[in-house]
Amino acid sequence: MNLAYTSDQLGRADEAIAQYRKALQLEPGNVLGLNNLGVLYSKQGLYDEAIATFEQALQIDPSNATVQGNLANARTDKATMREREARIADARKEAEARPNDPRAAYNLARVYAALDMKEPALEWLAKALELGFADIGFLRDDPALAGLKNDPRLTRLLEGR
Repeated sequence: MNLAYTSDQLGRADEAIAQYRKALQLEPGNVLGLNNLGVLYSKQGLYDEAIATFEQALQIDPSNATVQGNLANARTDKATMREREARIADARKEAEARPNDPRAAYNLARVYAALDMKEPALEWLAKALELGFADIGFLRDDPALAGLKNDPRLTRLLEGR
């Protein structure tokens, strides 16, 4: 378990996961190891694996508050991820259904920006502008784009507009 923990602390999550798995084969009832593996899964966005691992730990130690909290967090994070994915999918579907509509491209850019996904947000803003999105005043003041306001790439997109 110590080697796995050290790998995690060094930022080698994949190694740490593999090492926790090996250690847990030898000691499957190690709640601390299961908890730490679940945390790693959560950090990697592997929420189903994290939830299953935390549940396994709670079968061994049902009153472990740390594991209970981590399980609750993993479930919340999974729900949040699903909501984000649904918002993106809905906006992308709209943009694909109306490929020449600057407002549809702009709306997808807003969703990405609101989720702090700068690269696709800027790509879709550029597309909206190419398609003729003309309400630059609204774009400059749009609170959904607040995370992009200090990005020089946004400044470049808006130059001369």
